[in-house]
Amino acid sequence: MHRAVRYRRRLAREQDAASVYRALARQRTGEEREILLALAQAEERHAAHWAAKVDPRRRMPARPGVRARTLGWLARRLGSLIMLGLIQRAEATGDYERNPEATSAMAADEQAHALVVVGLAQRERALAS
Repeated sequence: MHRAVRYRRRLAREQDAASVYRALARQRTGEEREILLALAQAEERHAAHWAAKVDPRRRMPARPGVRARTLGWLARRLGSLIMLGLIQRAEATGDYERNPEATSAMAADEQAHALVVVGLAQRERALAS
């Protein structure tokens, strides 16, 4: 697969994740809101990394794509427990630690995100019981 295509796919995935985290954060207050916003900011940093590889002169697209907006909309409609389950699965399948084009900070972020999302999902399940 051509590098530019890979970079665009990774960029889109990071934008999607940031969009979902921001949508979930809008439904929360306090510590959970801050955690979700921090996760969104980290995903946006990752997106900026891939955007710079796609076109070094342009840092980030002005607006998330249709998929990112759709996932954000679903997050608002379906609720955080369902979305956290989906995010948990996505974060667990990250491959940045084996990707030489990703930074070590990105790999560490993704590992931390997986643990944080598990914790948020467990908290949400406990509240739902």
